Amino acid sequence: MKSLIHAERAIEQEIALTKARLEQLETGLAAVRTLVAGEVPSRVKLPAALLGLGKRAAKAGKKGKAGRPRNTSGLPATGSEFWFGVLGSSKKTMNDIVEGALKKLKLDDSARKVMLARATSWLYPAIKAGTIVAAGTKGDLKAYQVAGEGQK
Repeated sequence: MKSLIHAERAIEQEIALTKARLEQLETGLAAVRTLVAGEVPSRVKLPAALLGLGKRAAKAGKKGKAGRPRNTSGLPATGSEFWFGVLGSSKKTMNDIVEGALKKLKLDDSARKVMLARATSWLYPAIKAGTIVAAGTKGDLKAYQVAGEGQK
């Protein structure tokens, strides 16, 4: 008898989930129909499946990250080659690296926080990959350099 009660509850839950999914699909269909008609709805989210996006994009959309531009700071893009250029062949601390980046891009001190975050997100994976190594200290701060530079 207990197994029948469990089965009944499971079926009720499945029906509730199916109804919720149906409501989502109907909302998406209505949004697509308004787009086809040429009207642009102000705040309608289309399900990722209707837009032809994969599962990853659908999951990202749930987190609110889909469609967001990557560089929202208004600062120029800084890739790995940029940071290697700033580091050069000499030992530099994180402060020296950020200062060099600010000078190279001709930015004022208000961009320091963003540039520090970018430098950090580049530096630590580069250290882990072995392209950058810790090169002792400079004052009381850790210094870094390109692997193989000045090491004999």
